[in-house]
Amino acid sequence: MNKTVLYLLLASAMLTWGLSWTNGHILAGYEISVWHLIFWRFFLASVLFTPVVFITGYWRIHRSGGLWGALAGGFLIGAYNLFFFLGSRLGLAGAGGVLVTTLNPIITSLLAAWWFGRSLRRKDILGLILGLTGGAIILNIWDLSWDSLFQSGNFYFLLCAFTWAVLTVLMESVRDSIHVLTFSLITYWVAGLIALPFSVRHGLTTVFHLDGYFWLNLAFVSAGAMAFGTTVYFLATKSLGSEKSSSFIFLVPASALIFAAWILREPFQFTTVGGGFLAASAIYLINRN
Repeated sequence: MNKTVLYLLLASAMLTWGLSWTNGHILAGYEISVWHLIFWRFFLASVLFTPVVFITGYWRIHRSGGLWGALAGGFLIGAYNLFFFLGSRLGLAGAGGVLVTTLNPIITSLLAAWWFGRSLRRKDILGLILGLTGGAIILNIWDLSWDSLFQSGNFYFLLCAFTWAVLTVLMESVRDSIHVLTFSLITYWVAGLIALPFSVRHGLTTVFHLDGYFWLNLAFVSAGAMAFGTTVYFLATKSLGSEKSSSFIFLVPASALIFAAWILREPFQFTTVGGGFLAASAIYLINRN
């Protein structure tokens, strides 16, 4: 795929991720179990994505390691969504979107450098420092305490960043053993199956009594952020590498803030905007040749 087209698709995917923080905050506000949100999100994404994979002929597993990697990826993406909805229930959508997407590329770059034995260039290190500084500002680290970390939802957002970074590196490590679309589909089905028994325990069909606004937001996080956004991200990871693809996540903070302010009327906080600006600056440094 042409790199320019891939960059445009990846930027569009990041917009769907930015919107997903607002969608997630709205969904988490309904008085239902987070397991319902996880199951139905992955069920819808899987149903939409399964025919795409088979019609295009991209169901390909070259080696058993690819299958095992995809199964592990299902657990990781399921854990990410658990932390995502728990954090969204407690915290602000805009701040959560900025925090996770600021720290994620930093953790990914460090993990990839360690796992693949890559050396970080000076510009990469400077970009990571900028991103880390931005994350510290967003967290208001000077006022941070263990109580506020848990009560604000930031602890779950930190876990989101870590689990997604591990998933990104895992995807790159098995990219020659399984087609990226096959990897995506398996992770969706595995995550949905993991959430199913917990959702059944809390009344699987209770969501059918909810209003259309619930289903509209669920459709956005399933078809938009998951089926489209996550799949494009995995494609980019295979083509560009985990460090390059994850650096585009720095585009999410601005869109997360804009959507949260527009739809949820969340106020812009100076620390969130300032920290997000520093983090977004890192994408230029990391991707500069």
